[in-house]
Amino acid sequence: MECAKRSHITLSLLLLWLASTGLFAQPHLYFAGTERSVLSDISEHILIEAYASIGIEVSRLDAPNSRSLQLSVDGVSDGQLNRKGGLSQNYPELIQIPVPIQRIEVYIFTHTLTPHIRDWQSLLPYTIAYPRGVLYYEEKLKGFNTIALNNYQQVFQFLDKGRADFAVASYASGITTINAYQLTQARPLAKIDEIPLYHYLHVRHRELVPAITRALQTMQDNGRIDAISQQFKELAVEEELAKN
Repeated sequence: MECAKRSHITLSLLLLWLASTGLFAQPHLYFAGTERSVLSDISEHILIEAYASIGIEVSRLDAPNSRSLQLSVDGVSDGQLNRKGGLSQNYPELIQIPVPIQRIEVYIFTHTLTPHIRDWQSLLPYTIAYPRGVLYYEEKLKGFNTIALNNYQQVFQFLDKGRADFAVASYASGITTINAYQLTQARPLAKIDEIPLYHYLHVRHRELVPAITRALQTMQDNGRIDAISQQFKELAVEEELAKN
């Protein structure tokens, strides 16, 4: 009896020690995202739910856009919340998960000008502000008269003061930033593009690719990804209507 009691105490102490070392803790991953970006907010909520379904907790590391990417490439973070497709070609350290987690509507925002914008080439005569480090915008605006700023707050404050003719951003990011900083002159003008965004894992987590792909595919099939995205978009629109 005494032997059994000692064994029970020993086992309890062992379990306490294992818990204190974190060996029984739920796995936790940290994904880099863009600071002050509603797209990162949406992706974060989608990934929290997806990874929870496979027993992994997720947190976000915020940084300016270009710095955010470097954190993932260098392995400081466990991957990217969202980026355009094809990033692995230039950054083999990152594995693209093949299920798109967002389809963003790219909009041109204006201060006072209201020309008919048909495509990217329509913007050639003008000065365009955009967030530094967004590779898609950098590629599309190559050769244009551009102003690269550190984040969406700076982009839209710059536009609101009339220091650029237009700004380029997703509709959700633009409207949310305009509302958050109570900007009165900047407003959406025209949709110019639509692009899918994908989640990326650092190669050290390659064993998670099949599981998280299945989890995201399930969320896409049952409409959960669209529901989370729509929730954020409706909130942004409600704030815009309340402001006017």
